[in-house]
Amino acid sequence: MLYVKFANQSGDSEFSLKDHPLLSTLFNDAPDAIFILNAKNYSILECNEKALELFEAESKSSLISLPSFRLYDSEPVEFSRNLLETNIKNGGEHSQELAFRTLKQNVFWGKLLKRAIKLEERKYIVLRISKAIDYLRSEEALSLLLRGTAKVTGTKFFKELSRLLCKTFDVKYALVGKISLETKSLKILESCGSLNGNVLNEIKLKESVIENVLKGYTTFYPNGVKDMFPVDHFVQNYEIEAFMGTPVFGNSGEVEGLIAFMHDIPITEIPNSRYILSIFASRTAAELQRIRSKEILKDQARSLANANALKDKLLSVISHDLFNPLHSVMGFSELLKSNIKEYSKERIINRVEIIDNSIKNIYFLLENLADWSRIYRGTVRPFPEKVDISEITEDNLILFQYISHLKELNIKVSLDKCPTVVTDKHMISSIIRNLLSNAIKYTPKKGSIEIGYNDNRDSITISITDTGIGMPEEELEAIDNVDTELPDFKIENHKPSGLGLVLAKTYTEKLKGKLIIQSKIDSGTEVLVNIPKE
Repeated sequence: MLYVKFANQSGDSEFSLKDHPLLSTLFNDAPDAIFILNAKNYSILECNEKALELFEAESKSSLISLPSFRLYDSEPVEFSRNLLETNIKNGGEHSQELAFRTLKQNVFWGKLLKRAIKLEERKYIVLRISKAIDYLRSEEALSLLLRGTAKVTGTKFFKELSRLLCKTFDVKYALVGKISLETKSLKILESCGSLNGNVLNEIKLKESVIENVLKGYTTFYPNGVKDMFPVDHFVQNYEIEAFMGTPVFGNSGEVEGLIAFMHDIPITEIPNSRYILSIFASRTAAELQRIRSKEILKDQARSLANANALKDKLLSVISHDLFNPLHSVMGFSELLKSNIKEYSKERIINRVEIIDNSIKNIYFLLENLADWSRIYRGTVRPFPEKVDISEITEDNLILFQYISHLKELNIKVSLDKCPTVVTDKHMISSIIRNLLSNAIKYTPKKGSIEIGYNDNRDSITISITDTGIGMPEEELEAIDNVDTELPDFKIENHKPSGLGLVLAKTYTEKLKGKLIIQSKIDSGTEVLVNIPKE
């Protein structure tokens, strides 16, 4: 005689299965796993030997008191619970085909049947689980999908997959989608069944039918989807009644997309459909990576093309600016070499000054080139120290002493009592040197240049004002928009400011400052450099 002991709130009770033919039939020699569940919380109270075998349990104690929903493989527990309670409340049976997970984490496909019973005025739930294998149907589904998608890649694969999902599972809609975490939406890559991507993109993912898929679970709702997700516009607009979706994982392990099919009537799940979808989810992930790799290669090609164009532009600027001083060095060196005995001391000094000035210009240009190279490679960072702006300005003016004297420029420096600042000495020196170079270069003979400052509370503003040829609006916009690249100046009859202003602007920004240029053609230029004191 077999006795079963059921726990309840009022205490333990024992009764004989011999007195209960239904239970005796279910338990004795049953080919299926049989569980008796607590009607309140659905925990397992008792099971038969077949249940131990099917779920790979060493003893009944491994299963007793376990929540019955633990036996499911990645099933939405709330959905299963709600469906069970609805059917039981209506006095019917609850039947469902799905994947089960054993205590050793192995998965099998099966069918469950739940029915409420009363024994000695107490209510229990009988759960019957049988292993269901429909090899033929699942093999046909897998074969059809594999044959149809074997020779296509990229977006063509997504299109063919969505079409074949509809055909294979005999459903109305199917889609391949990509998750956008920034916009919290799903972008449909391809679909079948006339789905409108704009509708789906408006869904708040946390309130949608795909919410469980985003958590990494393959999800199956055989019916009742419209009632379960009343605020999902996609579900409501297309009257989705049944849904199955599986996540597509990226290289980082995060969900980056999904494969799903839907119907506007209830459906029965094909055995092994989860396994089948997981195969194509992996293939979808590979195709997404392929597309991403192509985009990366295109971006790299564009970057290389831009780098080459930038290199050509830089070489053009450098060669243009190097030509004159190199020509002077070569020409006046040759003159000295040929006429040194005939030249007077004053004339020799004059020629040497010209050569010296040209060499300084060449060094200045090469230093700018080295600075730009470091900026472009991203290896430049400030090293703050106490800096005397007046001293740096005077040192840089010495570099241009010959040319400013030759052009008879009136240079006025008003940096008395200018406070010291804590900044990068090389960067601020490069800024001042390049701005002075441009001012002297583009100010005509007998013109004026003024250098001053304004002491603010937390910063100082260095100003360099000239009476030069000025700059057109197009050139000012090009400089304002430049980002460690050379501006593309194509202004007729106007020499480019070139590398100097790019370096001045870039270094000012690296010092957390701001460079402002105010200029008009034939009306001179004022450049303001505002940098923090510390």
